Amino acid sequence: MKIEQQSVNPLQTNRAESAQQADKQRSVEKSNVEPQRDRAELSEKAKLLAKARAELDKTSAEDTKKVEDLKEQIQQGKYEIPYDQLAKKMLGNIDLKG
Repeated sequence: MKIEQQSVNPLQTNRAESAQQADKQRSVEKSNVEPQRDRAELSEKAKLLAKARAELDKTSAEDTKKVEDLKEQIQQGKYEIPYDQLAKKMLGNIDLKG
């Protein structure tokens, strides 16, 4: 078997190496870019419902118990409306004497 030595043009070798290095650089740059992530947006109605739910979750157990007791009294017909307290709250700071 006969092996012949071929001459290699150094300019072509440098171009090939430069192209390989450029390919490697592009590959590294692509791997450093974060992939685009999915996005979800809530509608205004959903935001309002979430806010209402958060406020509802803040109510104390005492308030819940008080409401349940009032519901039970109303269903049994035992609840009496405190008219004087209701009137005071409705009228607030209105001066009736004047």
